Amino acid sequence: MRLRFLWLCLIVSIGSVARGQELGEVRSWMGTLGKSQFGVFSNNGTRLVFADGNDAVIVDTVDGRNSIRLSGHTRPVSVARYSGDGTRIVTVGQDETIRRWDAESGKQISEVAANTGSPSTILSVSKNGSLIGYTTGSDRIMRVMDLFRKVERQRIGLKAKELHWRSVSPDCRLAMSNGITNRTTFWDTSTGNYTRIDNGHHNYCGQFSHDGTAAILGGGFAWDIWNIQRKTKVAAGTVTGGHVYAIASSKSGDRLLTGLSDGTVWVWDVRAGKELMVLRGHEKAVGAVMLSPDRRYAVSRDQLGKIILWRIRK
Repeated sequence: MRLRFLWLCLIVSIGSVARGQELGEVRSWMGTLGKSQFGVFSNNGTRLVFADGNDAVIVDTVDGRNSIRLSGHTRPVSVARYSGDGTRIVTVGQDETIRRWDAESGKQISEVAANTGSPSTILSVSKNGSLIGYTTGSDRIMRVMDLFRKVERQRIGLKAKELHWRSVSPDCRLAMSNGITNRTTFWDTSTGNYTRIDNGHHNYCGQFSHDGTAAILGGGFAWDIWNIQRKTKVAAGTVTGGHVYAIASSKSGDRLLTGLSDGTVWVWDVRAGKELMVLRGHEKAVGAVMLSPDRRYAVSRDQLGKIILWRIRK
């Protein structure tokens, strides 16, 4: 009987280890992710890019051992992102330059002088890496930069009450901003025209859907998704334990991540409006979350600068 008991304990132990390897925290680093959900993962989800001091680092999501450092900036890199087609990486540095890199080799392709300020946030990179939408901490301007022609293509001036967070759609045609109010402003970056949505609660974060037609908003103990053109709510959910400080959606739109002030990351079924799992590993508030294109991985960053890669349920 005692031998049978020990054998059952061994089976349970092995099963627990297996489940731990399948889901949850994979590994962690120290660095900077930035806020935008677009482009932190390569298209197939096998690589992750983040800023680390004056460099950017590409790491392998599967084994974590293979890494490529993108070195060239003379001051800290604010953020790094893959282009929409996955062939290029764009970095914005506090040295007043924006640089393009070959995503496979890590070799620098071009450098553009720009008003990147301190700190800067890259919000979106177009499909071939020719356009980026970004903002700076030194002024109230949202910019769209043409990296091929090395010119600023569009700019939008914001008011102080609209500066808490900003986001740009993947094609750089739309932008949105909020100052922790109920109203979020949506801008046409080519004309400067705008419209607003009042979703009834303060918003601490916001992102565009991958097709640019919906806004994913979060704040307080709630998140909701809105059709921008119709100004109608299409999905919503509530959280417990902490305010929503970061949010991101899957490419298909059926999964959602929320980063909370209590250090947890929640994975959601959007259609049901219910959480699928809660990821625990951060000790401070989570300010950035992203999903890999294949939904196998999530990544998050807290206020201490700790970046965690998670393996999650597809």
